[in-house]
Amino acid sequence: MNATGHHLPKWYRPPYGGIDDRVRQIARMFGMQAVLWDHDSFDWEMETTPPKRNKAKINADVRRWKNEGKGGLLLEHDVYASTVSSALSIAKILGPNQMTVAQCVNSIDYIKEFD
Repeated sequence: MNATGHHLPKWYRPPYGGIDDRVRQIARMFGMQAVLWDHDSFDWEMETTPPKRNKAKINADVRRWKNEGKGGLLLEHDVYASTVSSALSIAKILGPNQMTVAQCVNSIDYIKEFD
């Protein structure tokens, strides 16, 4: 968790959404809580060989999801330049009213901030 820039976050997304009681217990020991998603952008599929998705398809899916009006948490990745670029497009589609997990539940972002 030190990779978060000298912060201990309250919220984390377990890789692949893999969580069980053991993982929950360990996270609780640190005061952390897992967050899962309501909609997956599948942005990482732009990096498969051959690519299974492209930015236009992802944007269309996000527009459709937004227009359904259900809201929720959208899963995106920042591991590739293509997914970061996609996230910037998605941010424009969703608009300025996005919230952090902490804002959604009226909580804190970080358990501890280190100097």
